[in-house]
Amino acid sequence: MKTKLLILFLASAAFCASAFAAAITPTNLDSIDPALQSRITIGQTNAAGASGVQVRYNTNDARSAGQSFVWNSDRPLDSLGILLHTTQSVKTSQDYELRIFSLTGSTVNAQPIGQYEFVLTPSLSTAGSYLYFELPSALPLTQGGSYLFQLAATSQTSQNLLYLSRSSDTNPYPSGSGRQLEFYTAPTTFTNGSNWDYTFFLTAAPIPEPAGPGLLGAAAGVLWLLRRRRR
Repeated sequence: MKTKLLILFLASAAFCASAFAAAITPTNLDSIDPALQSRITIGQTNAAGASGVQVRYNTNDARSAGQSFVWNSDRPLDSLGILLHTTQSVKTSQDYELRIFSLTGSTVNAQPIGQYEFVLTPSLSTAGSYLYFELPSALPLTQGGSYLFQLAATSQTSQNLLYLSRSSDTNPYPSGSGRQLEFYTAPTTFTNGSNWDYTFFLTAAPIPEPAGPGLLGAAAGVLWLLRRRRR
């Protein structure tokens, strides 16, 4: 009986944990430095001639932003940047979430594989900068797999309109597309029907540095001492 109760408790705890978003602290980037540039594996930088796309959640309606992509690296995703449009109207702090889903065709798998909560402040909505998210821990994705990220406000205010930059109607990123979603909740389907994309980049976790001579020497010394003690 105790074993069954323990199993039920652990299953319930795991379910509850999956329903909560991890806290994340975004920053603004006026430009992408060379170190970060070297880690970009998907970069859609076309923003010419395009209007901004609103993200909002007020008493009348809600709009969120979704962008699909195909992961093209054998390393995990570790950061994401979205370009803010030159027009902004964020007057007060508001709760937001960044969600990452896997896609099967046009079906969005219900549980996000990454879910991150943050507070959008007026100072974070600097026009023309990237809203940049360094993930708390690298998120494993399948190379060649289809995914979607969604940016959504989760608390109501009538004072905020966050404008995201998008490309003109030229479909510059052929492996996905951007859409304005008419809700703030998680989507159930997502089709690549638009001819435009958000201006964004994704980075892969850096390749681990090989162990230096000093570390290898220390490891060899530990092994020598262990062998000597066994004798």
